[in-house]
Amino acid sequence: HSSSSISNRSCRSLVVMKNWLESPNQTALLLIDWLNPFDFEGGRELKKHASKAVSATLKLAERCEEVGIPLIQVNDNFGQWSSDRRAICERATCSEFGGQEIAKKILTLEADHFVLKPKHSAFYHTVLDLLLSHLEVERLILTGLATNICVLFTANDAHLRGHKLWIPPNCCAAQSREDHEYAMTHFERVLDCRTEAS
Repeated sequence: HSSSSISNRSCRSLVVMKNWLESPNQTALLLIDWLNPFDFEGGRELKKHASKAVSATLKLAERCEEVGIPLIQVNDNFGQWSSDRRAICERATCSEFGGQEIAKKILTLEADHFVLKPKHSAFYHTVLDLLLSHLEVERLILTGLATNICVLFTANDAHLRGHKLWIPPNCCAAQSREDHEYAMTHFERVLDCRTEAS
């Protein structure tokens, strides 16, 4: 029974990936808060889970690049109101809390666009709405940190705007397994998201 269940999940994941990657003109991949210094309470726990999720995210992003799906890096300014992309990258790659390893991996991707956000949601007081409209994007693949905070707020706002969502659980991370699973259940039951692994 267990092996059959795993096989069924794998089949569903393959079908979802195929369906989403074959319509690149309407789809974009969001990389949420991967450039992260982890210098806050709970940061050590989040980094531990993020270190596992970043590998799956890189593989999915590379698949997206191959078929022409744009990569949009959305990152918190962490309260630094004069920040820009370079400052965010420098802070993450020089972090003494271990964020540099994850940041350097993410920076091997050539993101097509960079959006700086001041709060939890990638949409709140940012240019993301205008960018997605310009790109004629209807479907979003969300990856990033933390599943139950910034990914959750972004997913809620995307849902309200009518975007279809795929949030692979192996491409997101939270401070605890419980927090991660709580958010994934919300995505599936409340927002009607696809939640198969990539």
